[in-house]
Parts: sequence; structure tokens; C-alpha cells
Amino acid sequence: MVDIFIWLVSHQITLAALCFATLAGIFIGALIQFLEDNKKTTPHANAK
Repeated sequence: MVDIFIWLVSHQITLAALCFATLAGIFIGALIQFLEDNKKTTPHANAK
């Protein structure tokens, strides 16, 4: 368990990059979902 803690402390940049990538992935996923839902509710998309 201590080894993991030491690794995290010595790889702070890696940890920050992982956190950023996770947050970016969640944000992009939510954005895509929002855009998809928006397309469904617009009459212009339904007219096709």
C-alpha cells in the first residue's frame, strides 16, 4: 500500500494527466449525449 502512495507522489504529472483525461472524457461524453438528445427534439431532424 505504501508503494502505491510513493508511486503516486513521484508521478504527480501522470496522475494529473489521468484525472484530466477522465474529466475530459466525461465532459465530451455528456456533450455528445446532449447534442444527440437535441437532434431528437428538433422538428427539422424529425422531418427527415
